[in-house]
Amino acid sequence: MLLAFASILIDCSNLKRSPCLGYAPAKFVEDDAPFRLFTAKIAAVAEDLRLCQTKYREYIDTPTEIILANSMEYRPPVEYDLVITSPPYMNGLDYVMNYKIEIGWLGFARTHQELKQLKDAMVVCDNVSKGVIRRFSGEAGRYSNPWIEHIKAEIAANIARRGFYRREDMPEIVHKYFDDMYLVMRNVSQAIRPGGRFVLVIGDSLIADVYVPTDLILARIGQELGLKIERLERARVRRSGQIRSYRLRETVVTLKAEGLAGNYLRQGLKAQWP
Repeated sequence: MLLAFASILIDCSNLKRSPCLGYAPAKFVEDDAPFRLFTAKIAAVAEDLRLCQTKYREYIDTPTEIILANSMEYRPPVEYDLVITSPPYMNGLDYVMNYKIEIGWLGFARTHQELKQLKDAMVVCDNVSKGVIRRFSGEAGRYSNPWIEHIKAEIAANIARRGFYRREDMPEIVHKYFDDMYLVMRNVSQAIRPGGRFVLVIGDSLIADVYVPTDLILARIGQELGLKIERLERARVRRSGQIRSYRLRETVVTLKAEGLAGNYLRQGLKAQWP
């Protein structure tokens, strides 16, 4: 019931999310909105449970396990046939601040300091603290490849040409994003059975007028980790937050394990980059 309540907080408040959290001065909320919306949400949850109990009864007793962990660090002790995720996109959406109302009500963080700690531990966004990026810049053994270095150089050149940008350390933020995702993908690739699949739904980005094909780079990182690029499917067309006329895409990246991923990592083999 607390989860149901958290899901209606924005709808029955003076806030909006489009896509970032903010106030909506012109928004009108009826006095009975919390009661009405909560009742409707509980009814929807009950209907979902009824559907599971009637049409999917044979699956109800399937063993399940929920693990709360950082996927950049956690290495599953078992192997899977299928892993599906939609990781954070490399853009200006600060997921922690955007969902801080729900995070607070559900008890995941109680102070701004706890929110900061949660954000610093996540796959990086461009609203991460400068201290995190400074520490990352001095780290040894960071993941990189020629494609990432080329994009970083282009972003740095564009920022210098502009003379001002919201984050001058954006090249390092981009680097840390792919370093974070490499850690996630490395752990996942070692936990997929031969013949299993790793599916990522991800969007590309435009940063400082530099196009970043995040989906293609992550697909190639998967290949470097010994996975086969099985399919790239465009799910939808998006618009850049910087240049609204610039068309971006959301892609479903399907990677397949063919029994080589563990060997690649153990032998230090790498795919060839352009």
